[in-house]
Amino acid sequence: AAAAATTPAKPEKPFFGFYIAKEDIDGWTYLRLVRAGREQAGAYEAAEAARRADMLARASGFSEVLRAMRDSGKPAVGHNCMFDIAYILASFATGPTALPTRWADYKALCAAWFRGGIYDTKHLARALLPDLLPDTSLGAVFGALTQEGPALEGARALASELSQHLGMPVPVPRVVHAPGFTKYVDVAAGGAAHEAGYDAYMTGAAFACLAPLAHAAVVRAERGGSAADGAAAAGAAAAGEGAGAAPLSSASAMDVDDSEGPKPDQAAPGTTAPNGAGSAASLGSADWDAVAHYEPLDFVKRYVGRLNLSRSDMAYAALWGSDPPVTRDNVLHVWLDAPGGNGGGAGSTPRVMDVIRRLQAAGAPGRPKVTVLPLAGPLSLGGVLVEVETGCPPPEVLQAALQRAAAEGGGGYGGGGPRSAGPSPLPSPLTSPGGASTGSQAGAPPTDPATASAAPSYSGPVWRVQSYAAYSDA
Repeated sequence: AAAAATTPAKPEKPFFGFYIAKEDIDGWTYLRLVRAGREQAGAYEAAEAARRADMLARASGFSEVLRAMRDSGKPAVGHNCMFDIAYILASFATGPTALPTRWADYKALCAAWFRGGIYDTKHLARALLPDLLPDTSLGAVFGALTQEGPALEGARALASELSQHLGMPVPVPRVVHAPGFTKYVDVAAGGAAHEAGYDAYMTGAAFACLAPLAHAAVVRAERGGSAADGAAAAGAAAAGEGAGAAPLSSASAMDVDDSEGPKPDQAAPGTTAPNGAGSAASLGSADWDAVAHYEPLDFVKRYVGRLNLSRSDMAYAALWGSDPPVTRDNVLHVWLDAPGGNGGGAGSTPRVMDVIRRLQAAGAPGRPKVTVLPLAGPLSLGGVLVEVETGCPPPEVLQAALQRAAAEGGGGYGGGGPRSAGPSPLPSPLTSPGGASTGSQAGAPPTDPATASAAPSYSGPVWRVQSYAAYSDA
């Protein structure tokens, strides 16, 4: 029985006294039969296999780097890197398929490829140190934290407070170059920006400095201060005025908020600092030995996967855990209803500049931000979404003012007339969060502030203004 269970040996490949060689001549590929012995043919086949493996490795390119990063579990650090991450994954991680169309699937893809987590230095600077770092461009952040000046003094004051809180020195890292690597030594901050190596150097240096400052800013905020207090605090400490200062938060610097951490089926990013974490930056201080027992990533683990979003009302995009809550009480839906309409159908789209000018004339402060809605898809409403500043009049007041302006000076269509949409998928009437109706009933309403305020002779389109916060989850 044991003999019967033994796997039979694979028969030896037959050898016919030659091997087949490929030759490329003048753009044509030829097959040539070469007479050879078994050993010669075996050596040729081994050399060909090695050549094909080398070609495959060369063709893989950066994919090999991305795989090495994934397998190492080391964190990735970028600056304003939302698009960069998507582009890297689309180019090297998805194969012939496109990026996922669902946000949850995209987050899972990021967790699979960036097992050590992703940190965005622009988000850290904007969210935690807006007073200390008003300019969050990469060159400005790097220069502020590595060159002498008010920002660096404030950073040192923050680090000093954190040192008192932890009971051990936590200086701001001073990044130096290894012997023989002098290309960037005398380059002014941002002087070689957009050169890949230099941008990576600035990003890494900024992150090394931001890591301890991130938690220091949090605990200072908990006691009612701000990062702008840094330089003043440093001067007060030097003058001996800091003895009676309020203590920092009693929460440990190593505490992290796990409520938005990775899902159970995802590797926990950033839980282990890279090997030799202390070698990434030279502190220029004898205090390093006292600091080396904590892991710098412990200060920023709560911010893992939070990427900066430009031109968005979301504070950040969360690649791990739950997305930040967004309140859109300051967003309006503005559209043009058909003459005599009651607001229950889909609207037409007015010209963007008409919307801006007329809302400003109606009392909307600042310059409203306008986004044209598509005529197809989940939000096939027509019209525009408008983000207004605090202090804007309520929708019903704006609607009446817009309609009066339309009656006096035209409907506000653009170019060749309005764009019409199909039936609206969202309910009407719509109500504001406080419960007051800001739209029209499906039937004839008792009072329509838009039509009631228009001149009797006006027969053009009806302007409608609705609070976007009144919409359902759709």
